[in-house]
Amino acid sequence: MQTAHAAWESAITFNGGDLPDHPHLVLLAAKNESKLHRVTKHLVEHGIKFVHFYESDLDDQLTAIATQPIAENSDLRAYLRKYQCLKDRQEPVYQCG
Repeated sequence: MQTAHAAWESAITFNGGDLPDHPHLVLLAAKNESKLHRVTKHLVEHGIKFVHFYESDLDDQLTAIATQPIAENSDLRAYLRKYQCLKDRQEPVYQCG
């Protein structure tokens, strides 16, 4: 649910970007708020815009972020490749991007 909140904030903030088609959506998990802050630091370092979502029911804890829409041919995608996509237990890990 937190990712849906963050995606909504991203859509409002970035007006859907200037992508001609519906973008790919990639969902990544962070084990805790500290690790989520590390992800935001990485995004800032590489100039990737994003929005935060703080959950009021959890003492305003940072629970999700969403980046600006990133086109398939964007150079920014290279900075997200370090994050792993969901994997099946019997399948190899797939890299995002």
